[in-house]
Amino acid sequence: MSDDPAAFPWSSCASHCGRRDDPLLSPYRTYVGLCNSREERGAYRSLLAEVLSDDDLQAIRTYLQQQRALGRR
Repeated sequence: MSDDPAAFPWSSCASHCGRRDDPLLSPYRTYVGLCNSREERGAYRSLLAEVLSDDDLQAIRTYLQQQRALGRR
């Protein structure tokens, strides 16, 4: 949907990446668990910067079309 999710104006991504403050957001437990402070949560930004392989992207699309969850038990 976007090459840069943090640039999408209706997303919380920019706030989670430390690009802007959003007083309407409450950080969820998994995000807070990445590190002790907002500055240390570069792992979230790194995750967004990863490029999916063509095989992974195709698998995601296939499962979405089938309305199934992709993953292992």
